[in-house]
Amino acid sequence: MKTGYGYMEEGSSKFVVIAPHAAGNDKNTGKIAEIIAQRLNAFLVINIRFRKKAKVKKNEENFNKLSWDGNQYNWTGKKKEMKDFFDDIISFSKSARVKSKNNKAVIIYIHGLSNTRDIGIDIGVGMKEDEKGELRGATGSNRHPDACKNKGKKRVEKETIIKLRKKLNQILKKRNLRVTIGAEKAAWSRQNAVQFHANTPNDSMQFEIVYSLRNNDQNIEFISNILAEALKEVYPAD
Repeated sequence: MKTGYGYMEEGSSKFVVIAPHAAGNDKNTGKIAEIIAQRLNAFLVINIRFRKKAKVKKNEENFNKLSWDGNQYNWTGKKKEMKDFFDDIISFSKSARVKSKNNKAVIIYIHGLSNTRDIGIDIGVGMKEDEKGELRGATGSNRHPDACKNKGKKRVEKETIIKLRKKLNQILKKRNLRVTIGAEKAAWSRQNAVQFHANTPNDSMQFEIVYSLRNNDQNIEFISNILAEALKEVYPAD
């Protein structure tokens, strides 16, 4: 279904797949989101109209950066289509929860990562590893020292995200790439779209995918399939 920001499609599972920057900033993330959604029978929401930085200001809006005033989200000054985008995500998330026996949807945001070091995928769930390799968040007694003013919540249980990373690492290490959690983007700011779901029972996460894994059709198919398969293993059908 066409929308003012792009398009959305109904799903029949507990997954909701989203591409906030498919208008051009994160190349081919829309294609990856589409394939993953097909593999998971997921709900799909894609922005193909608004860019983080655009030559024409009327088409400029960062769909991954919300305005959080400390208590709630403020849509003043944001494009109407961005509000529609998140309203549709809310609606799909509620429908996806109905598909799950534990009343929990799994919300997945697809992003692009510049070629950097040996990271293939960086997973953002509101946590980041410390010097000892322990996952720590932005709130609570086990707060990460790099969290600064961020107050986002842990969006997935540690055991779940570690299991997901392990499965992805088993495949990507063959390409001399590794999977990290929060090394590049921790997704612990309340302005981050992953944190938009912080007060819901849903799991939410973002995959930052390096350009070398989304630069052609073969790699797009590869990364989409391994992400879908890993998610199905970690979140098996109810």
